Amino acid sequence: MRAWRRQHGPFGSRRGLVLIRPAAFDLKRAAEGASPLAWEADVGAWGSLIAGAPFTIQYAREQTPPQVWHTPLFLRINQAITAVWGLSFFLSAMISLYRHATGDDSLVTRYGWVVLSAAALVFTVYFPDWYRARALRAAAPPVSPR
Repeated sequence: MRAWRRQHGPFGSRRGLVLIRPAAFDLKRAAEGASPLAWEADVGAWGSLIAGAPFTIQYAREQTPPQVWHTPLFLRINQAITAVWGLSFFLSAMISLYRHATGDDSLVTRYGWVVLSAAALVFTVYFPDWYRARALRAAAPPVSPR
């Protein structure tokens, strides 16, 4: 398989047969190249926040009605999610940098980015509903006791 991959590359062959091998099935290879990818993603995430257009907005718009796209709540939720992903990318890059600088080949330095990405994904799934409910409770008029 390695010889085939060297000759044809990871995504195709000369005969037009395309084989896509997801990075999840080759974690070692993905971990070796995590540092440049993490830095690029980190710069993209924080850069999009600085520009005022969090990168998560494009994904959020696929799941929300157009009438909420320009609300402050929608923007705040996406700013928080983008910040969490930016932190995840930054920490992944730092772990990778440490691994390459010290030669540490422990499980944490090899696969820490997986845990960080999973944590960011869980946050992405649960945070919007929690924050929306919190904002609605804060906006509701106080109930006076009888």
